[in-house]
Amino acid sequence: MNYPGYLDLGEKLQGMEEALRRADRNIAYQRELIAELERYGSATVSERDTLNAFEELRKAYPARRNLLLEELANQV
Repeated sequence: MNYPGYLDLGEKLQGMEEALRRADRNIAYQRELIAELERYGSATVSERDTLNAFEELRKAYPARRNLLLEELANQV
């Protein structure tokens, strides 16, 4: 049953897929930023910390997506 204000599993899965794409874009951008800063001899400590945080967060997404896929499969 779909209640107002609540996402169904398909919508949650779609949101998770978008989060994965966004995380990949953020990681790619951060890597480009670090490379650019290094070309100019700038420090990259905080940018590397941010990249590490993005990468750690990205690692959690596939497990959550797989849980959603299992829930969706069990509904049919």
